[in-house]
Amino acid sequence: DGRIDILTDARHGWRNNSWQTDVLCLSGQTNRVIRLATGTASKDDPVAQHHEKIGTMKIYDSLRDVMIRRHCHDNNASITKYICENHPDVCNQLENWHRLKSQEKLLTNIARGTNKNHGMTWHRELEDKVCSLRLHALYAVRNWNCDAELLWELLLIPVTHYQNDHSKCLAASRCRSSLYYERSKIVIGAPKAIELLEIALKSSNLHRNADLYWHNMSTATVKSFNNCLNVFQNKLISLNDDSYMVRLQLTVLHWKENVNREGVQVTSSKGKKKNLVSPSYHYKTMLWHQYLYEITK
Repeated sequence: DGRIDILTDARHGWRNNSWQTDVLCLSGQTNRVIRLATGTASKDDPVAQHHEKIGTMKIYDSLRDVMIRRHCHDNNASITKYICENHPDVCNQLENWHRLKSQEKLLTNIARGTNKNHGMTWHRELEDKVCSLRLHALYAVRNWNCDAELLWELLLIPVTHYQNDHSKCLAASRCRSSLYYERSKIVIGAPKAIELLEIALKSSNLHRNADLYWHNMSTATVKSFNNCLNVFQNKLISLNDDSYMVRLQLTVLHWKENVNREGVQVTSSKGKKKNLVSPSYHYKTMLWHQYLYEITK
């Protein structure tokens, strides 16, 4: 339909009250760099936490002639508010990795604690289920088919599953499809443990704000770009604005040349893994030729 999906995230150029912050916008279809906006303390705002919104506003200003379908970002409230108020036609989406990590933290709080709070804020019958619940939440996010009722149903399956009641489990699950299924987790029998688990699952952001995860989007490629930028611009080194912009542009050239390069699939004892071929650096030759042309013309 001519519309594009965009992925954005901010990266501070310094670890403490950064002087520069770059906001990257990648294409959700091709992983190519669409825009790279920079917020600086000298020109935009002295508060580094405001730079992501400033950079996002610059990106939307430069894309005013482009139709945007979905915008995926980290859970930044100022970005969500800006999109809802100024671009209501854009589908605002939160990336799911941080939500799963926050849910894991929420579940950890009910699985561990001090002895005096046992049976009140946490329970020992839940201590071996945190990782499994996170994996189950990941499965639910990937298979809910934009149906909020189905997502809520999938997220609450462990409440009955860990009570050794598999009537609500999926037909393809091992607990229902395999005759040789043996449970590996502690069976939940205490009413307080059941209550704590159900409350934790219902209070998770996935359960309360299902519409923000309709399309199961992720900003992993943006994180990969930021890791690449760490090679060109170390966060332990403070740079002036001009030097910072030069290193940003070098990273863009490197990313553009290597982002979709081929990989070789290798099978090991840990499963299948894709090993990328070595990156190329043709842009260095291009820059050198351009420099020679400029000084000799």
